[in-house]
Amino acid sequence: TLVFAPERSLDAIQAALEEGRTAVWCENRLYGRESELSALFAASVHVRPPHHRTEEHISFRIDNACELDLELERMGTMGPKTLRLPARSGTMVRLRVPTTMPAEAMSYKVTNMLIGPNQPLPVQLVIPPR
Repeated sequence: TLVFAPERSLDAIQAALEEGRTAVWCENRLYGRESELSALFAASVHVRPPHHRTEEHISFRIDNACELDLELERMGTMGPKTLRLPARSGTMVRLRVPTTMPAEAMSYKVTNMLIGPNQPLPVQLVIPPR
């Protein structure tokens, strides 16, 4: 069980437990409320600015500082259909994006971060400007 407490003290941990600010980690899945899992994802996953761009492609890195391998499935039209972000590692991504079309937010669901029964966490990955 993960406890989301603002500090390392017995009072903060007790308050977090009483308020339900927890998540359960079982095998390669996290189960919890959207607010806690969204905050964990935001603190762990960072899309880096593009390091290379041609007329047709853009290349960038996504870092995952979390101890959990993250499995993502695309919900929109932009980005790879699936992404696997290994724990404590970076993943290079190359997209086909013509220069006339700016890179936009990529909509995904994290299939191993569940906020309800069969309800993956929705996230946005935004490529920052160079």
